[in-house]
Amino acid sequence: MGVRRCHHFLNNYQLSVGNTALKPYTNYSGNLTYILKRKYIFRLSYSYKPDYFTQMVYLNPSQLQVIYNFQNWDYMSQFGLTSVLPFKLGEWWDSQLVLNLMLKHDKAESYFDAPFNNKKWIGVGMWDNTFTLSGKPNIKLELTAFGQTEAIQGSYIIRPLGGIDMAIRYTLPNGNAMLQLKANDIFNSKNPHTKVRNGNQWLDMTTKEYERALTLSFSYKFKGYKETKKQDMDISRFGF
Repeated sequence: MGVRRCHHFLNNYQLSVGNTALKPYTNYSGNLTYILKRKYIFRLSYSYKPDYFTQMVYLNPSQLQVIYNFQNWDYMSQFGLTSVLPFKLGEWWDSQLVLNLMLKHDKAESYFDAPFNNKKWIGVGMWDNTFTLSGKPNIKLELTAFGQTEAIQGSYIIRPLGGIDMAIRYTLPNGNAMLQLKANDIFNSKNPHTKVRNGNQWLDMTTKEYERALTLSFSYKFKGYKETKKQDMDISRFGF
């Protein structure tokens, strides 16, 4: 297409290709938020990004080579419905459920010889729970669950994924010290699997990062320390 590109070989089979003709994209977005009883949040959101780009993988049809590249799409658009639902049962269970449903549309008619025009409904959920196991001594159990249905990114299809984190926290009576034992990604299930089924583009990618971890931490607040006022949870990332 007469576009000058710089090349960088990652290995014998993988090549990173730059694009000096890449254009910045614009994000047009709007949100409408309704708060019920000063605690339940419901949001409608929409964003439209002409000339959107992100790194993609392209299989060279003429040789055994994977090309990592940035190309401008026609656009990427997302319509989202988000709800934040807090729940409290007595003094022992404090919970918050965040649900997001969005319609995502990715279109690029000039992406090499593999154009795409994909649209899909995607669901995302996050559930935070704090259980008070004991008041004296102060022992709390925190449990967080995350889940996402099958999603898309350009010509990619990303399989459903999710994970669970758990922590037990003991706070000393004076409130200045805390001991915490945390298990991250208990089932090691946050590794995404991506596939491409787009004409001659046939690709499977699985990230094998070991997210599971067990950590023990201790924190202490010295005299004179003033805790920063906590802000309401930022749910803008769930508006997509």
